[in-house]
Amino acid sequence: MYSMALIDFKCTKCGYKFFELVNFKDRDKVKCPQCKSGGVQQIYEGRCYFGSPKKEIGPACEGCDRARVCNDMCQ
Repeated sequence: MYSMALIDFKCTKCGYKFFELVNFKDRDKVKCPQCKSGGVQQIYEGRCYFGSPKKEIGPACEGCDRARVCNDMCQ
């Protein structure tokens, strides 16, 4: 079983910040959705991180700007 997480990234080429739901083992395969560069760096924005899917909504999820992505995981 592999762990999935909503991870924040920043492109080292164009500076675009984005997040993606990825398997921990595939973090090094993430590419920038804007410029398609493979030079992305994991960053921490401090919102919506999950240990397992289908958790109850917690304080980190309330009002989260990522509701479209993490809503199914929080409920």
